Amino acid sequence: AIFLSGTAVLFAVIEFLPVRGTDDTTAYLNTHAIVLKSRGSLQEAILFWQRSSDMNRSFSTFANLSLAGYHFSRNDEGRGRSYLSRIADSSFAAFQKYELLGDFSSSRKRIDDAISAYEKSLSINWGQRFAREKLIRLYRMKDPVKAKKEEETLRYVSSFYDLM
Repeated sequence: AIFLSGTAVLFAVIEFLPVRGTDDTTAYLNTHAIVLKSRGSLQEAILFWQRSSDMNRSFSTFANLSLAGYHFSRNDEGRGRSYLSRIADSSFAAFQKYELLGDFSSSRKRIDDAISAYEKSLSINWGQRFAREKLIRLYRMKDPVKAKKEEETLRYVSSFYDLM
């Protein structure tokens, strides 16, 4: 009887405890946006990403990356950078933020800016192959010695992926 009463009290307490993140719908909004984009409804997808971004919750970072990429692809650097500025350097997606900045700078032939962005991205997540490949291409133009060193690092990093 005491056990059953204790269990009932425990469940009553748990039922009314506040649970973090239950009002966070950013993952749903982002997933819906991806589905819309894959079906060719880009403008509608953007609206969902904007809602997710505006919520500034757990998964808003993914929306900010998507929106930044969209605006960069439209040559709207100001808005693209604005969305990236919402991603803190302590975020799990900071390395993607800097890789995207590198891609944009590289596409605009701002080689030194692109190199800096890729280096920053790799300083956050050392194991990226694609960012390292992009950095190597730029280093080949600016600093062949660094390019050779990065090629060795890329071979080492790639060896972990080859095991799969």
